[in-house]
Amino acid sequence: MKRALLAEDDPVSRSFLSEALALAGWQVEAFERGEDAAEAAIAHRFDVLILDLNLPGEDGIASLRRIRNRDEHASADAPALALTADDRPEQHRHLRRSGFDAVAVKPLSMARLEAALAAAGTGLDAGTPSVAAAVDPDSLPVWDDAPALAAVGGSLETLAALRSLLAGDLPGQLATVLAGPGSPQARDILHRLRAACGFCGAVRLAQAAAAMESSPSPPPEVLVRFAQEVERVLATPWR
Repeated sequence: MKRALLAEDDPVSRSFLSEALALAGWQVEAFERGEDAAEAAIAHRFDVLILDLNLPGEDGIASLRRIRNRDEHASADAPALALTADDRPEQHRHLRRSGFDAVAVKPLSMARLEAALAAAGTGLDAGTPSVAAAVDPDSLPVWDDAPALAAVGGSLETLAALRSLLAGDLPGQLATVLAGPGSPQARDILHRLRAACGFCGAVRLAQAAAAMESSPSPPPEVLVRFAQEVERVLATPWR
């Protein structure tokens, strides 16, 4: 069985990706911190390195650089797939110049994850934008089951587990964001939250998080909307 190393600090994203990789036939070793992932890849051989960019401590680029800086490192020549919520072409070019073989934009469905893994082996770019379009949020459901179930291969059990993880993290995330909306900590939370919402089908909250993230100093109405959408997610049963 092929071995995949996964570095992803967001618990919802890590749970989904681990499950999706296992269903696709991969043996997965998952890490929350880039330093731990790099040490594992230096000591052990993996068939692919899947690294999120925004990791606590050592980021994905730094981790990949450390893995590849010596030929004797066990996974020095393993193909690498970058995970990011940033769909800008210039960012993808930067990641390729930094050593990644392919880039995938979160959130991913299982099918798109498999395509991205194939792309990492061929040097093709599998990343495409998947953030919800900027439409009237009042026209969107709190939970959109169809794309969420498609992302998890139709597994209600997996979807429920991901949504439970999301709901458990939201109160603390909301408190941190509202305490310092323009702080690095808040922006990191919002960046990860957008991807987690995509996996879970929380489309209204994903839009509210994107509006917060796009402004260095979010205006009061954007802050209020974000808080309201968090409360809606927490108050709305998904089944």
